[in-house]
Amino acid sequence: PALPYRVKHPPQIPIDSEYFRSLLATLTQAELQSGNRIEVLTNGPCFYEAEIEAIRHAQHSVHLEAYIFHKGEISKRYVDAMAERARAGVEVKLTLDYIGSLSTFRSYFKEIEAAGGKIRWYHPPRLTLLQQLNNRTHRELLIVDGTVGFIGGAGIDDQWAKDQKNEKRWRDTVLRVEGPNVAALQSVFAQNWLRVSGEILTEPSQFVFPAQDG
Repeated sequence: PALPYRVKHPPQIPIDSEYFRSLLATLTQAELQSGNRIEVLTNGPCFYEAEIEAIRHAQHSVHLEAYIFHKGEISKRYVDAMAERARAGVEVKLTLDYIGSLSTFRSYFKEIEAAGGKIRWYHPPRLTLLQQLNNRTHRELLIVDGTVGFIGGAGIDDQWAKDQKNEKRWRDTVLRVEGPNVAALQSVFAQNWLRVSGEILTEPSQFVFPAQDG
């Protein structure tokens, strides 16, 4: 249950002041970062093209985490793009929710795995995970080369790309992020990758930080 709270003495300071920024970061235990570039991508025909284009230009790594990855025209384009990059030596890693992507069998990703890419399922049915069966990853996240990230509400499914037989195309929004926050998105991917694979991501090509003096 949520904790009831109230701000007894609201600070009488401008919200764009450095003090307010520091106060907010301290109270939430979250680092505020500047120098980011965020582009709002509205609806599937826009954000799918942007993500696939980023994958095609990957030089070092493609990390994707998704609750929904369903077979179809859109997902096949993702698989083809990631398989091609894996064959070129790019590190490709996918974390897919077992329940959300239940209809997509492992064989669907055979080209990626044959090229050296890695597929891991989040919380597949195991005796050790029975108590956490309803603990799913609903993240829809893509990080390319540690320098560009995509995050939003859309999974990978034709439903977001075009009208279906009995339903109009779903509307959704994805953000394309460049700058310091991409490392934060990468850390989110790394959290569940550790959980599903036992591997900690530490390569310099996976995390890109702003240049620091000294």
